Amino acid sequence: MAKLFSIAIAFRQMEQAAAGIAAAERQLVKTAPLLHAAGLVLLDAMRQQAPVGQDKVSYDGTLLHRGGTLQRSLIFRQGSAGAGVYGVDYADFVIHGTAPHLIMPVQKRALWWQGSAHPVSRVQHPGTQPNDFPLRAVEHARPALEVLMLENGRRLISLIARR
Repeated sequence: MAKLFSIAIAFRQMEQAAAGIAAAERQLVKTAPLLHAAGLVLLDAMRQQAPVGQDKVSYDGTLLHRGGTLQRSLIFRQGSAGAGVYGVDYADFVIHGTAPHLIMPVQKRALWWQGSAHPVSRVQHPGTQPNDFPLRAVEHARPALEVLMLENGRRLISLIARR
């Protein structure tokens, strides 16, 4: 009877792959502090570069909306799959801008805002210009990130090389 395939080879290859994955995970753990430090540098730079809107106040002086919601919403998260800076859902509209669009009421029959002469059934919004504050933040943080990488890069390479 001829041997058609060898299960032992498949098991050996799977063991090698599992060992490779485990080694990669150990190396990732070693880079986690650097990733965390870089993330915090970027978070700080993004908060500095994020646009801050004006407070909205009613006719009687009551604060209706506090400016800076986007800036205050920025947080850094790090997990096993990587890391990132997160913020409010509308951040993409700020970053990429919006095309001219029609605004219609959703919960009421008309729209009204401070300073309007009367309620209206719809408004043609002119759109907004893009504000790529994350790119400006990266450019602003680049010198600090380069120092961080130089200081920690040699240490990480030596840790990984010892494996």
